[in-house]
Amino acid sequence: MTERNLAFLEGALAGRSAIVTGAGQGLGRDIAIALTQAGARVAVVDINPDTADAVSRELGNYGSPGLAITCDVSQRDQVDASVATVVSEFGGIDILVNNAQNVRNTQMPFVDTDEEHLMVHLRSGLLGTYYYLQACYPYLVDRTGSVVNIGSGAGVGGLKEHFSYAATKEAIRATTRVVAREWGPDASG
Repeated sequence: MTERNLAFLEGALAGRSAIVTGAGQGLGRDIAIALTQAGARVAVVDINPDTADAVSRELGNYGSPGLAITCDVSQRDQVDASVATVVSEFGGIDILVNNAQNVRNTQMPFVDTDEEHLMVHLRSGLLGTYYYLQACYPYLVDRTGSVVNIGSGAGVGGLKEHFSYAATKEAIRATTRVVAREWGPDASG
């Protein structure tokens, strides 16, 4: 994504602020870069302080440095504190991208999947999305903000040996649908 010419986005999000969870690497990093290139100020949220800081500094190459925030998205108090920091630093929240998801050891046969394996994925993906949606809601409504929740084809297609990950991503998809219907009227003013 970052190698593509995104010049057409330049300035499209000027003055906007964004939170990207799981932004310390991979897709989250790429999303943070694209938002920065479009002019947004970006909070780089990651469980790993080193990667959050590195990506935050890297964003300076694409516009302005990000705000590095270390957060375990499965912990409501950490999510609430991170949102408070973003509001304090940026003055509000316009964009929330729920990308955080533990993807370590996603492949395991269904019959071998124990509850702890399932809970690792649900805590990082579903609970993280749930906590951030609730914590950001008043700020998003105030600014007619946008939410992007990252799903996966793993659930839609029933990817073999990916029960915990696929079930989590489908739960996030269902959450997105419910929230869109409930919050849609709020977005129209």
